[in-house]
Amino acid sequence: MKILFLSTAILIVAIIIVVIIYKKSHTKGKNFFMRFYRRKQREFYPDKKLKREYYLLKGVLDGEDIIYYPTGEINKRRFWKDGTLEGPFTIFFKNGNEYITGTYHKGKYEGEYVVKYLNGNIKEKKVF
Repeated sequence: MKILFLSTAILIVAIIIVVIIYKKSHTKGKNFFMRFYRRKQREFYPDKKLKREYYLLKGVLDGEDIIYYPTGEINKRRFWKDGTLEGPFTIFFKNGNEYITGTYHKGKYEGEYVVKYLNGNIKEKKVF
């Protein structure tokens, strides 16, 4: 009898904790448990063309982030880790050629940073 009472009490406390966490969660109205998985997000321009694709993990940017020009070409490609820029990034001209390339480490530039002309020739090169 005591074991049944104890297990019931533990279950009730667990349910109360989940309800409290859910109510404090910023994901009200959405699937509560989905915030623990990486989810692909999309943003669109007013004309319904894709503006941005990125991933959220627990509500924080985590993974590849691609930003598009209104005409549909890729503008920027970068990566996030726990809400901080981390890894290679590239900014493109509208014609698809690379404009700027570099690397982020903990949100700051690291290593080589290269700026190019439209024709692909190097305009500027820095090392961080």
